[in-house]
Amino acid sequence: MADEETPTAEVETPSTASEPENKELTPDELKAALAAARKEAAGYRTKLREAEPYVAKARELEEAQKSDVEKLTAAQAAALARAEKAEAELLRLTAARAAGLDLDMADRLKGSTLEELTADAKALAEKFPANETPAVPRKPHKSVREVAPVPPGAADDESPAALASRIRGRRRF
Repeated sequence: MADEETPTAEVETPSTASEPENKELTPDELKAALAAARKEAAGYRTKLREAEPYVAKARELEEAQKSDVEKLTAAQAAALARAEKAEAELLRLTAARAAGLDLDMADRLKGSTLEELTADAKALAEKFPANETPAVPRKPHKSVREVAPVPPGAADDESPAALASRIRGRRRF
C-alpha cells in the first residue's frame, strides 16, 4: 500500500490553476502549495486507513459466501451420487427378483434401465438355474465321537463334585 500513499500525479491548487503556466512561483508560494498538497495527501491516507478494515471485512464475507456455496455444491453432488447409486441398486434387485434370480446375483447384472437389467437377469437365470433340491446333511467326520445321552435320573443342577465323579466312572482308556 506504499504505492497508494505516494501520489504520482502533480496536484494543482486553486491558486496555481488560474495563474498562467509560464509565470514562476515564489518560494513562499511553492511552500504553500506543497503544504496544501501534503495536507490533502494526509487526509487521503487517513481515509484509506479508516476504510481498510471495512474492505477486509467485505472480502472476508465474500470468501465466506463463496466457501458456503462451494460446500453446498459439494453436498448436493454427494447427495445426487448417493441417490443414483440407490436407484441403480433398486433396479438391479427388482430385475433379479422378476427373473427369479437369487438376490445375491443382482450385483452381477449389467444395464442402466429396468428393461436391460431384466433381460440380463433372465439370461443369467437360464444359465444358472436355481438349485431347488435341499442340501443333504452329511455324516460327521469319523474323528467326531458320539456323546452319551444324559441318564434320565440325572438332575440338571448337580454339584460339580457329583458331576466329576460321574465323568471319572465313564473313562474308556
